Amino acid sequence: ITIYLYIIFSAVLATILESLVGTFFEKQFNIVLWEYSGLRLKFNKYCALMPSLFWGIAITLFMNVFFERIYNKIYNIKKDNIYSFTIASLIIILLDLVNIIFINA
Repeated sequence: ITIYLYIIFSAVLATILESLVGTFFEKQFNIVLWEYSGLRLKFNKYCALMPSLFWGIAITLFMNVFFERIYNKIYNIKKDNIYSFTIASLIIILLDLVNIIFINA
């Protein structure tokens, strides 16, 4: 796959996701999180050519420059550390839930 096809494919996927998320939030919660009404070459309220190209380039750069480094760092974390982090995260979430339900009720 050439870099140009990768950018185009990434832009198309990002555009589809932008359209789905924007429409979902507007229909379900009556919230407009963003809109591109001021931009030229817009596809709908939530999608326009320039942001789509930006996302395509940004995704391509991330995947080709940073992803492998991040993946290798995560892959090399010891399992004991992952378990400790998971338990600590669950405790924090449960404490927050208790705080929301019983203290701030």
